[in-house]
Amino acid sequence: MAQEVLQLRAIEAVSPTLAETLRLCKLRAGLSRAENISQYVLGNPKAWLGIAYHEALEAVGFHQRNDLKTRVREAWDSAIQHQHDRSRAHPFDKRFGPPEFWPGYHLIAEMALVRAKELVGAAASQNDGTSSGHARGETLREKKFSAAGGKIVGRPDVVRPEEVVDFKTGEVFEDNDHEEVKNSHVRQLRLYAFLVWESLGWWPRRGILLPMTGSAVEVYLEPEECEGEAKSSVRLLDEYNDAIARAVTPDELASPSPTSCRWCQYPLYCQAFWRLVESTWADDLRSGAIEGRATGAARPIHGGSALSLSLRVERGTVPAGTCVSLFPLDPSVHPDVARVKAGDGVRVTGLWQRADDSVVATNWTMIALERSLPALSVLENRKSRA
Repeated sequence: MAQEVLQLRAIEAVSPTLAETLRLCKLRAGLSRAENISQYVLGNPKAWLGIAYHEALEAVGFHQRNDLKTRVREAWDSAIQHQHDRSRAHPFDKRFGPPEFWPGYHLIAEMALVRAKELVGAAASQNDGTSSGHARGETLREKKFSAAGGKIVGRPDVVRPEEVVDFKTGEVFEDNDHEEVKNSHVRQLRLYAFLVWESLGWWPRRGILLPMTGSAVEVYLEPEECEGEAKSSVRLLDEYNDAIARAVTPDELASPSPTSCRWCQYPLYCQAFWRLVESTWADDLRSGAIEGRATGAARPIHGGSALSLSLRVERGTVPAGTCVSLFPLDPSVHPDVARVKAGDGVRVTGLWQRADDSVVATNWTMIALERSLPALSVLENRKSRA
C-alpha cells in the first residue's frame, strides 16, 4: 500500500487564530491547513462543544424574542447532533461516546442560554431608539472582514458600537491567576479591531472577552498597537509562504519545545518533535510521549475485548531503555495495535505520566505504527517563486 502524504501548501490569508499558530510553529500552521488532516488527528470534545456554543449564540439574532430559549436549544441540539454524527464516523473521535458524556456538556448548554439572553439585552439597550444607522451604531454578528489586501481575514463574534466581542470557551487568564489576560487573546482582539478599522472605517475602543463562566473581561485597544499586530501577522504569513516557496523540508518549519508542542494535535507526524523530545519535557508537555520497539505482538486481555502492548522505549518523556506496558487498549479506537509485530517501531502520545515515569493510556492516547504514518511533503508554490 502506498504511503499517504500530507502536503504543506501556501496559505492565502491569516486569521487571528492562525496567527497565533504561526507564532508557535509554522509546521503546525501548515498541517492545520493540509487536505484531509482531520482524518489523522484526535479531536477534542471541548472544541466541539465550543462550536455548538457559538452556533447557538449565532442563531439568536439581536432582537428580543419570546421563543429565545427554544431557538437556543434548537440551534444547540442541531450543532451537537452534527458534531456527534461526525465523531461517530471518525476513526479516532468515536472513543468519546455520546455528547452527554463530553466534559462540560451540561454546563456549556446552560451557559449558551445565559449568554444569549445577555447579548439580546445588550443589543436592546444600545438600539433603544438611539441608533443613527451609521456604521458605528450597527451591531454585527459573525461578519467576515478582510484587511491588509486580503492577507488578514476574520469573523469577530460580535461587533457593536465602540467594541468587539470575542466568545471564549477556555481560560481567559494566564495560569488561572485572574489578573493577567492571556497575551494570545489580546493579540486576537487587536487583529479584530484592525479588521473593523479597515472594513468599517472606525476603531473599536475596547475588546470584550466573554468567557462561558464568570464576568466579561475588558481590554483597552490602542490603534497603533492594533496596526503593529496586523503587520506582525502579515510578516508571519509571508515568512511561512516564503519557506514553502523555497521548498524547505517540513522539519525546517517546526519549532519543537515543551510549551509549543503542549496542545499540538500533530506530534505523531513530526520528526522534529521526536528528535528533540526527552524526559525533561514531561511536566511542561503535560502528557507522556514515547517512541520505541514492540517486544512482541499485542496480547488479548479481558476475554479478548482489549489488548495489551509492551514497548522498549528509545526516546520520549520516559528514559530510553525503559520497558512499558499499555493496557487496556480498545482495538476499535487503536487499530494499529492489532497489527504490531515484535520489533516494530511504535509512537505513542497522550499518555498520563506519573512521577516515577510509569505511563498509563488515557482517552487522549494515540498509538501508531511508524510504518503506517503518513509522510509530510512541502508542495512547492512555483507561482510565488516566479
